[in-house]
Amino acid sequence: MDIADAKRRVCEEIDRLTPELLDVSHRIHSRPELGFEEHHAHDLLTAVLDDHGLDVQRRAYGLDTAFEARAG
Repeated sequence: MDIADAKRRVCEEIDRLTPELLDVSHRIHSRPELGFEEHHAHDLLTAVLDDHGLDVQRRAYGLDTAFEARAG
């Protein structure tokens, strides 16, 4: 695959995910949380990533609201 094909595929995937990404953004925005207390955002984001098949480590790096996600 050349760079043009890779770019096209990435753009198509972003277009496909746009409604879900906007929904997640609106849901986070509707429930403001203080720094290091973003439990709603943490739970929402990690659930979405998990639903998309990523390997999600919740409460990463000794922080309750941190996470790490890996693909592949």
